[in-house]
Amino acid sequence: MLKTIIKEVMKKGNTRNIDSLERDINIVLTYFGFGKEPNPTYQSIAEEYGVRRQRVGQIISTRFVDKVASGNLEILQDIENIIKQEEAIFIKELLQTLINKNFLDNQMNPKGLLTLLHRFNLCIEYNLFNLNIERASESDFVSRQELLLVKEGHETELTTKIGSIKTFPGLHGLVRYSEVVARNEWLRDEKAEFYKKVITSSQNVCTINDSEGDMWYLFEDRANVLINTLGKIRNITNQVKIDILARTIHSEINKRTFQKAIPSVEMIKSYLIQSKFVASDGEYAVLNVDKRELQDIEKEILNYFSAKKKISATFSEINAHLTKKGFSDASITQKVYHCSFLYVDKSGGRRNYKFILISNFTREYEITQEGVRYEKYRDRLSQLMGSTDTPREVKLRNEQAILRDWLFKGENATCCAICGRLFSTGSLVAAHKKKRSHCTDEERKDPNIVMPVCLFGCDTLYERGIISVENGGIVVCWQTGLQRAEIEYLEGLEHRKVDEQWLVGKSIQYFHKAITKN
Repeated sequence: MLKTIIKEVMKKGNTRNIDSLERDINIVLTYFGFGKEPNPTYQSIAEEYGVRRQRVGQIISTRFVDKVASGNLEILQDIENIIKQEEAIFIKELLQTLINKNFLDNQMNPKGLLTLLHRFNLCIEYNLFNLNIERASESDFVSRQELLLVKEGHETELTTKIGSIKTFPGLHGLVRYSEVVARNEWLRDEKAEFYKKVITSSQNVCTINDSEGDMWYLFEDRANVLINTLGKIRNITNQVKIDILARTIHSEINKRTFQKAIPSVEMIKSYLIQSKFVASDGEYAVLNVDKRELQDIEKEILNYFSAKKKISATFSEINAHLTKKGFSDASITQKVYHCSFLYVDKSGGRRNYKFILISNFTREYEITQEGVRYEKYRDRLSQLMGSTDTPREVKLRNEQAILRDWLFKGENATCCAICGRLFSTGSLVAAHKKKRSHCTDEERKDPNIVMPVCLFGCDTLYERGIISVENGGIVVCWQTGLQRAEIEYLEGLEHRKVDEQWLVGKSIQYFHKAITKN
């Protein structure tokens, strides 16, 4: 062990003035990297041990260096041999190798180790650098950043290659590392792992692994189409639904034909969740990025929506406006279909695409839209209730159609409000939270009177009063005569929380009134 050898050298070589020997040993060990000080200097050690700065230098020279005889520190030669196998080596890897070989008994300060080697004229052509290939500074030591030990003359090559690695994601937003390796011979073999670690250990980098285990990456302090797109969206809004944002960015990136793979929507979403430019709760993203200048055609698209006070528009409508403004067909097609701030709704089929401003997918907008939708369905129910000439069976059938439309929103599947399992809408009923026969006319006009309940047990249990909802949770009214299958099913429901979407408005009152005792 290097630490033990240093102690033995000092004890054997200093038989006089032994009163201060223990302190002097600690001073030497601290200076050469075995103390807690991340950046040991004569001054910091002098302050720690209460001696003069000059005295620290004297102790190191006279009490240790001058006492080292030939062969005392052969271990340093062994360390030099390990280092010289590489032109650049990660300090943490080097220290771990030395620990594994029993040269060190624990982690050592890298600056101290190099100082010790240099003091005995070893590895003099090597110096410490940060991952930007700048000489390691005091702040790098104090913050314990990942450092490289680099051979003199090799730093220029490292700077060039790392700079190249950082620029690859520019036009792709995120780039797959395996593709970068495949296109650059200097990254083959063992160098691939070295530079991969440079990427993952760097600051301002985001890395994401895809389903096949491949690493994708981008550097957030470099020019990048993905970050530029966020900056353009920032002109329109600083908040947007994250799924919509990911799809819109994917469309913007996908407007060019690249040789490299394009990140998927899910990959982009994963990046947004961890990006320093985005604050996300998993559903909405708040943008913390500087605004980027819009192109003339982008400004004109935005002006069209603002002047017409439109939420959405067809391609032909936008095309007609931009054609009048003198833009070419090719630039119009590319920009409208791949615009930073337009979401393309393709649900109506290719001839019925809708282009929607991304600002219409903010939390506030969706809350407002839900309120508008609520009033729309309340009006439909109110008109139905007022139809005195309509036969009762037809009215009830129409009422159910409206309520199912309200609940299921045209989706093919929805979760049961009671058990939370996902069912096709054909296996769900629009169940009244309060028995319909007990509802007032006003309550029947309220779309929130219903919830989706599955036909696979929950509807029957709720209708019979065996289960109810109190304070947002499922309550079981245990009855005699229940069989094992029924008991197990009810145990799975008891105390389960109902999703908040079924507790809005006056729902709590409806649920309270739904409780019955059999």
